[in-house]
Amino acid sequence: MTMAIYPTNKPDVSSVILEQRKSIEHKQTPLQLIKEGCLYHYSTYEGRKAATTYHTGFKRKIPIVISVSHQIIAFPTHANTNNDCNWIFYHHVQTIQSQTTTDKTKSIITFRNGIQLPLSIPAAFLRQQMNRSLACYYSLSK
Repeated sequence: MTMAIYPTNKPDVSSVILEQRKSIEHKQTPLQLIKEGCLYHYSTYEGRKAATTYHTGFKRKIPIVISVSHQIIAFPTHANTNNDCNWIFYHHVQTIQSQTTTDKTKSIITFRNGIQLPLSIPAAFLRQQMNRSLACYYSLSK
C-alpha cells in the first residue's frame, strides 16, 4: 500500500512511490499518479476535489479522497501545482515531529511501519493537513 508519493529530480524519473515494503520510481509526476488513482476508483481528481470542498469547506491544499469505499485519503504538502508537492497517505502516518528543536521548518514523518520521511515543511503544517484529512474521513462516515 502506498504511504507517500514525492517528486524527484532524477533523469527520466518524476516521482517516487513509497510503499510499505519498497520504493518505486515512476515517470509520472505525483499529481498525475494521484489523478490516476482517482480514475482507478471511478472518479476524477477534479470531482474528488470539488466533493471535498463541498463537504468540508476546504479551498486550498485540499486532501483528496482517492477511494471512498477503501477510505484512501492523501494530502498535499504544497499547492498541487507546485513541483515540490508531496502526497502523504494519512492512514499510514504514525507521528509528525520537527527534525530538531531549533529548526521548526523541517519535519520527519514516521509511518506505522517505522519508515521515516524527512520533509522541509513545518511539522505544525503537516499536523494541520492530517487534521483536515481526518475531517474528510469523518465526513465519509456520516
